[in-house]
Amino acid sequence: MNRFEATNHSEALVAADREAIWAALTDPDVLPRLTPLLRSIDTDGDLWRWHLTRFTILGVGLAPCF
Repeated sequence: MNRFEATNHSEALVAADREAIWAALTDPDVLPRLTPLLRSIDTDGDLWRWHLTRFTILGVGLAPCF
């Protein structure tokens, strides 16, 4: 049996303070602009519903949300 495994270890310095980064990661209006395939986020208090970009698999269109 063939087997393939890959890992990627990366480091980066971000020219922003920790509070600014956390504010972006917890903002439902900003996060879809930063995340590929994330179309929008609906919020209801602490409950977030993520809507992903619609795609087609074997002729069936899917627009997942969770």
